[in-house]
Amino acid sequence: MVTFPLVDAFLLCPEESSYGKIGLCTNALAPSMVINEIPFEKRHDIAVLGTLVVNRDGCERIIVNCLSHPTMEYLILFGEETLSFRPSTNLLCALMYGYEEDKKGNFIRDGRGISHQYPSIPEHILDGFRNSIHVLPLYKQTGCDDVITTYLEWLKDRISSEVYSLLVTIRQRKNLYYDSLLE
Repeated sequence: MVTFPLVDAFLLCPEESSYGKIGLCTNALAPSMVINEIPFEKRHDIAVLGTLVVNRDGCERIIVNCLSHPTMEYLILFGEETLSFRPSTNLLCALMYGYEEDKKGNFIRDGRGISHQYPSIPEHILDGFRNSIHVLPLYKQTGCDDVITTYLEWLKDRISSEVYSLLVTIRQRKNLYYDSLLE
């Protein structure tokens, strides 16, 4: 029997949410800062809480762990992305465009920043993630508005119209705060 997490990662898995459907990725913010802002009565939906700072180890572990979690449906990318690696933006690009066909090492097509590749994630695993986990971008970025705008259009028919409308509304705000997660 496979248990979660499948790949070692720093994950906070609240006991009160063992059947939750949402993974919350805080980017460079400390997970404890985020969980403290979410009231106890709302935490049951959050299955996993962790950070994402780099592309390779971070995103690769997220992909494998999300696929191995028995109740996971959504992954929310929240916080502020690191400018050098752009892991959240690269995850969106990987989901939309896949890998560059003419390069070995699973380089992400239209990837951004340093080392935009998932060498340990074959195409069929990426496809499985793409087809089973809905990634919701609620993170701050610099210079990647085009990727998020394109991704939201790509995502539109894959999620409910209510979730899509909420994403668009939240993204139109000047700043993204913890209250966005409560919505």
